[in-house]
Amino acid sequence: MFGFNKNLFLIIFFIIGFFLLPLSAQAISISPIRQVITVSAGENKTVFLELKNNENIQKKYKLLVLGVAQNNEGVPIFREKINLAEAWVKPEFSNIKLDQNEEKKVSFNINVPQNVVSGNYYLGLVVQEVNAGSNSIGLSGQVVSLLSLQVSGEAREDLQILNWQKNNLNKDHWNFILQIKNKGNVDFPLTGLLKIKNWRGEIKEEKSIYLGNNLLPQTERSLEFISPVIISWPTLYQAEILINYGLTKQTVSQTVNFLYLPWWFWLVLVVFLILLFLAIIVVVKNRYYGRKK
Repeated sequence: MFGFNKNLFLIIFFIIGFFLLPLSAQAISISPIRQVITVSAGENKTVFLELKNNENIQKKYKLLVLGVAQNNEGVPIFREKINLAEAWVKPEFSNIKLDQNEEKKVSFNINVPQNVVSGNYYLGLVVQEVNAGSNSIGLSGQVVSLLSLQVSGEAREDLQILNWQKNNLNKDHWNFILQIKNKGNVDFPLTGLLKIKNWRGEIKEEKSIYLGNNLLPQTERSLEFISPVIISWPTLYQAEILINYGLTKQTVSQTVNFLYLPWWFWLVLVVFLILLFLAIIVVVKNRYYGRKK
């Protein structure tokens, strides 16, 4: 059975609370702001929301179900048609009216199909004021309750590195690009470690890197970070990224090789070539005049 990941929800609830709760105090309030439901494939359940119109006039609201995704920083994004579980949850009514200061309980029916893959599915139960003038979540007249559907079964943690490369040299820093994907069926925390090695495998720099908060199932994340150039000698180097993830503490790593040639190396090379060219000219001239004598 899947466990409740507190870190992910705390971050999401902080963001939602920061943006939405001041608005809900003026327009509509919703309770609870989060729910965690464990279901089995083929099972039906119902969840409820308590709504209250805090305004002094009657208001009409639309009930919606949106999927939850993440941006590269791990911040939740609510959109339509990004999560197949959106089709499993339907509000009892598509629209409701609330008089001033009226409270009402509304239900959302959950119908999980047979043969559904086990895992965590995140949804937003949205109450949107009709004629609010915008369809964007987080604006005036909208509140969201987070619903975590945990379909029982085997939890599978699987992280894949899609891309790991050195992008360029920016002044005194190396620039790296990392792209990862959660190919499992549950979200998990992750931490990163960057190692810079020379051609003999000696570690010249080692630093922890921040990879964002918990990565949702079947979600990709692209990251870019820098590492200071602490070695000036031109040679072949290795950059290794190690990522520890999940409750099972698994590790995935990848290495990229690159040649570091600082600006002074090219200057020395040009000067050397010029001196070599002049030396060749002197030798040729000496041989030429030597033969004449």
